[in-house]
Amino acid sequence: MTARTTAVLLTLCFCLAPLALHAQQQTQKLEIHPFLITSLEFNDNVHETKNDTEADFIAILNPGVALTYGARLLDLDLRYSLAYHDYLGGKRGDETRHNLFAFSEIRLIENFLHLEVSDTFSQVYRDRARGETSGQETLRDLVDQNVFSASPYLLLRPTSQSEVKTGYRFTDIRYSGDDGIDKQSHALFADATYDLTAKTDLTAGYTYTDLEAENDGGYRQHSVYAGFRHEYGPNSFLYANAGPTWTNRKNGRDTTDLTWRV
Repeated sequence: MTARTTAVLLTLCFCLAPLALHAQQQTQKLEIHPFLITSLEFNDNVHETKNDTEADFIAILNPGVALTYGARLLDLDLRYSLAYHDYLGGKRGDETRHNLFAFSEIRLIENFLHLEVSDTFSQVYRDRARGETSGQETLRDLVDQNVFSASPYLLLRPTSQSEVKTGYRFTDIRYSGDDGIDKQSHALFADATYDLTAKTDLTAGYTYTDLEAENDGGYRQHSVYAGFRHEYGPNSFLYANAGPTWTNRKNGRDTTDLTWRV
């Protein structure tokens, strides 16, 4: 069994364990949706080279399962898929890839103390400047990435129109072999929402992040934002926020940036 397969299986067990324990006490809503996708792809440059390109047909088999579970004190969302690529002309060796997304929210004290735990296992470009992948492409120079996060937080309601979410978030990012820079971060955050009208909210927040990066030193960062969120239709909303971010890099460089999201 490879280290990659072991990591996937351990994550599955970790995510299903609280479900099994909770199901003994209370069964609410459990949905399991298996799926199977097949496709045939033609790639005119399977090695992604500038010269001496080679073409091939690739048969792709993509089985998987999606599981959701909801109860008064526990929500769980689990999605796993396997992608098998068979190069029919033999221009490249066959490939097998695993993709996993797992998320759980445990309401330790309902409407007051919650715990969110998530894990994502996927393939990303070795050169991150190339952007993101969808997980289904027949691409070279990919590396396995696992992102684990755990966040206990408090929900506070100072008034009937306001809510404050504040807590701690631990994030661990690891790559297979020596193909990426492993990172760990510890963050403290506070996000506030004020109901201005029935459909419009004012938002504000602060986050402190301490990130350690292998062979890179990492940074300490303070980020502040303010903005709004307006719901203009069913499942439709417009939001915007902006604010300064101060970054103190542990290699000595300090920066101040304006960040915004729309």
